[in-house]
Amino acid sequence: MDHIKEEAEKFSSLSYIEKQTGGQVKKEQVLIGIMVIIGLLTFTRAGCLVISIAGVIIPLRESLMVLNTVNPKINELKHLLVFWMIFSLMVIFESAFGFVIRYIPLYYLIKLVFLWYIGPLKFNGAYTIYELTLSKIPSECYMGGCKPVEAAKKIASQVEKKVENTMKNEEEMK
Repeated sequence: MDHIKEEAEKFSSLSYIEKQTGGQVKKEQVLIGIMVIIGLLTFTRAGCLVISIAGVIIPLRESLMVLNTVNPKINELKHLLVFWMIFSLMVIFESAFGFVIRYIPLYYLIKLVFLWYIGPLKFNGAYTIYELTLSKIPSECYMGGCKPVEAAKKIASQVEKKVENTMKNEEEMK
């Protein structure tokens, strides 16, 4: 127990929790509790369900609040739309590649941190992820008439032209 006490001393946040509880909850108890929770979430089958629920609580709450608002702000609506879009893609990914996920250490803990980053509006994480990835999908793919091979050919020809132009510019500079 002394070793755990020494380790708990290294984290000021644990001392803060101990002070907030008036000393009723010792920092080493908090550290043990955190370690047990991480262990249960990481090494049991319940971890998947618990982390999925925990990662959805905040956005679900925000969604309900926006739905009950008479005139919601456009950025709130965009944020929630993007969050649920990313979340649904994660569910599809997990369904398709569940056999791989079980070999990724701490996957569900990483998922929880990711969901907590993209969930609350104050972090603006969902919109950042959207701008970095989903906004790059050609509009033809979701506006109807998407033909994946043709879309790939179009993108490849655009890349090819850019490479050719870059090579020409480099040759002209020599």
